[in-house]
Amino acid sequence: MGRLLCTFACILVFISSWHGVAMAAKHQLTRVYLLYNPHAGRQQSQKILKKVLQFFEDHHIDAELLKTEGPWHAKELAEHALLAGRDAFCVIGGDGTLHEVVNGLMARDDAPTIPLAIIPGGTGNALAEDLGLSSIDLALEALGAGNSAPMDLGQITFRNPEGKEEQRYFLNLVGLGMGVRANLTAEKLRWMGLHRYNAAILYHILKNKGLNAEIKADGSTLVSREANNHPLSIVMIQNTVHGGKNLILAPAAKIDDGFLDLVFAPKMGRSKMLSLFQRVTKDGSHVTARGVHAGTFKTLEINTAAPEPINIDGENYGTTPVSITVKAKTLEIIR
Repeated sequence: MGRLLCTFACILVFISSWHGVAMAAKHQLTRVYLLYNPHAGRQQSQKILKKVLQFFEDHHIDAELLKTEGPWHAKELAEHALLAGRDAFCVIGGDGTLHEVVNGLMARDDAPTIPLAIIPGGTGNALAEDLGLSSIDLALEALGAGNSAPMDLGQITFRNPEGKEEQRYFLNLVGLGMGVRANLTAEKLRWMGLHRYNAAILYHILKNKGLNAEIKADGSTLVSREANNHPLSIVMIQNTVHGGKNLILAPAAKIDDGFLDLVFAPKMGRSKMLSLFQRVTKDGSHVTARGVHAGTFKTLEINTAAPEPINIDGENYGTTPVSITVKAKTLEIIR
């Protein structure tokens, strides 16, 4: 009987191990696309490109270069690239470039058929941070190993600047409230580099303007219209933990759990908001602060009395109302 149980346990371990391997994929990279944004990361991409091409040469990987020439050119290149015979779609750039590429890949009839590989080259690399690919060397190491796994995407419907309904996919986040206003201010402070985000957030903490919104998650009302006499300060919808370097917005977020994370906080005094922001940059413990909501969802609706600006994957574009759905394990990614 003991021997029978031991044999049964071994079989279970084998099945479990085999299942784990099946969930991931191994790729021998021989032919890839390499898309790069020459203006990403304060124009550091040329230096990064040289290092990546040397890596490809050393590892006998044939790379076809795709150079972006302006806004949304990355989407066009990804949408119309001939993917047959390619082992990966590699991207040198930040979250904005990745956002365009993913929307291009998802617009294809065969979307997507090859894994995406990230080589961080932007001022904001939130997804790379979550994947543990925060340096070029780590990203190249992952490319050399060739291991990939599926990740979730978010799909958002919103109003574009012309007031028409538009739909996009996102990898990282959607935000509104103080965070978006700070991002709009940060765009005017690009000369400060990464410090511009912290400076802009501090400015808007001092300004302390609230947001009136109605929020429904998976059919349940979390914030009602009747509660609008108690405005919110910030609303973040996260697929990733990070919202940029040193911004731990949703510490419990996982990119492959089939859910998106929702974090929102009530409007509060300046000193409390400053303390909350410090916890965001330190360890993400803001989610345990009194009045802060942190949870997960599959579908979400946000309505506001007047159109409120939103930020999608770091891009300030469009307004409320928004509806968001998770698209579980939609994209294969080298990690």
